[in-house]
Amino acid sequence: MNNIDKFMDAANRMLDEEEQKKAVAANEKALYGELKEQAADREKAARATIKELELAKLHAEKAQGTYASGETLKADGTVRVAPQEEVVYVENETTKKSGSGVSGFIAGAAVVLLLAGGWKLYKEAKEGNIELSSTSTKNITETATPEAREAQTGDVTHDYANNEAVVITEAPVAEVETPIYEELTNDNFEYLVATYADMYNEAYAKANVSTEDITEFVAIANVDLLAEENPELLSQIAAGQTKEEFLNDAAKVIGASVMHNFTVWNATHSTEGFIRVSDAIYGEQREQMKKIEEYTDRIAAAVNQGDKDLVNQIVSEFLTDLNSGSLSKLDDGVGFVAQVNIATIADGIARNYLNKENFDMFQILKTSEKYVSNIFTVIDRCAEETKTYSR
Repeated sequence: MNNIDKFMDAANRMLDEEEQKKAVAANEKALYGELKEQAADREKAARATIKELELAKLHAEKAQGTYASGETLKADGTVRVAPQEEVVYVENETTKKSGSGVSGFIAGAAVVLLLAGGWKLYKEAKEGNIELSSTSTKNITETATPEAREAQTGDVTHDYANNEAVVITEAPVAEVETPIYEELTNDNFEYLVATYADMYNEAYAKANVSTEDITEFVAIANVDLLAEENPELLSQIAAGQTKEEFLNDAAKVIGASVMHNFTVWNATHSTEGFIRVSDAIYGEQREQMKKIEEYTDRIAAAVNQGDKDLVNQIVSEFLTDLNSGSLSKLDDGVGFVAQVNIATIADGIARNYLNKENFDMFQILKTSEKYVSNIFTVIDRCAEETKTYSR
């Protein structure tokens, strides 16, 4: 390859590079408002260089035609094409120049913004402003592009939905304070009862449910926790009646809750106004009750779609969870008051959609046999322990 051919190859390569620079500069100008003037200068410089290269290429083409006709090629690589016009190809040129230099440094838009003295963009989270912050940056080679490597801290991307620059930063790891668990003391229990009673006062008042009934209901719902953390209070609430009477008073609240939910469902076909028994649960078991309530919401949504298969699919999932999943580990009191949701689903929301298998399973669950005997055992044990402490 002669010197003119080499020059032509170099000129074409540098034209491509300058076209890339022009595109990068144009993209920067569009994406980054605060750097618009700098991007415009680079775009202008790239345009000027392109014109120079195109002119040089034209001269080379003329020189190539002359050389083919037998024109003498100078020993220094200079070809005479016209008076005062020459094209020079320097074979060993290795120096890279920035700005409008012929061998300008080519980099993607994100890389360009991270150069110049280690300045890096960062985005203010609340105001959405882009500012410059003096920080160190990692070395980035000419050939590195955002598409060719994994995103790194300091990379700049563009959020096209919001038309703003976004810089990848290492967010500080926030220290999460673990809530301090408080046992179910007398005060905490009284607050739980008062909050629940106030929340559903109107619904229970219509069913002649008293504050004493609600207190016993909340005590049964949390019977396992009370037995462990505050057995004296449990015995105090149960005092003066048999354990069967105690449980029946709690069951009265369950019945009133189910009837309220039936009324809401029949009027609105929505679970929005349902009594949520999770509001009466203390501690970690509240999340388990919320999961049961989520199943109720999902079954209601499937019924509203008129999809019998989907209803039974979700019901089967719910029953399996109660039998062998995370819900199989319910405390006895929580499992007992879950009757509110089981009866609401089986006898109200999904009663016209259940297949025989799911219907039969619900009939077994509604007896609550697996929970009742354990609750009686807990009440008897607390009563005995309280007698022992008082002697």
